[in-house]
Amino acid sequence: MDRTSILGQSEKLERHIALVEEDLTRQREIVADLMRHDHDPTPAMVLLRQFEELYTRLIADRGVVRRKLDYVQR
Repeated sequence: MDRTSILGQSEKLERHIALVEEDLTRQREIVADLMRHDHDPTPAMVLLRQFEELYTRLIADRGVVRRKLDYVQR
């Protein structure tokens, strides 16, 4: 992969991370609201865990992309 492709991949990944961070924030608010009003938060918590898992994978992917970029820049 060339530097331009890796930079494009990095930019796309950063946008995706930002969107998932927004989703995480909102989903945490939903879970808290459900719990505060004594509703079953289980379905919302399942979705929250899925967002957390996705976020973890994206952060790992960002590390891979950064290492690729470091390698190409040498």
